[in-house]
Amino acid sequence: MFTNELVEEIKREEGFVGKVYLDGKGKKTIGYGTLLEDGISEAEAELLLRHRLGLMAEELERSRVGEVYSNLKADARRALLDMAYNMGVPNLLGFQKMWAALAEGDYDRAASEALDSVYARELPARAGRVAERMRSA
Repeated sequence: MFTNELVEEIKREEGFVGKVYLDGKGKKTIGYGTLLEDGISEAEAELLLRHRLGLMAEELERSRVGEVYSNLKADARRALLDMAYNMGVPNLLGFQKMWAALAEGDYDRAASEALDSVYARELPARAGRVAERMRSA
């Protein structure tokens, strides 16, 4: 198939750019020469999703709520990662009353706090599913 040596060679030749740029032919490109007009496969999108969820989980673990997050039941962590993926970790950290409820182990109140937000007003169906997942933790 291909070797790590080839991957490293292409990385050196292409160079990495983390934001969209125009290549020498004026085509939108990102990363190591990936043309955006070609799109990505569903498998590539899933790899990116899984990678970003991992980064968000690490960010939550390192944050001021890290101990609370790490000690939550799996369904509550799952609900929080869903929220983080949608709004970003910094915005999720702003849900102070929700985090306080989680610190006390009150999943029902935490779910209610999540629903009392702009997030829930903008995405009521998704927020409802997330809150139910949190309540069932």
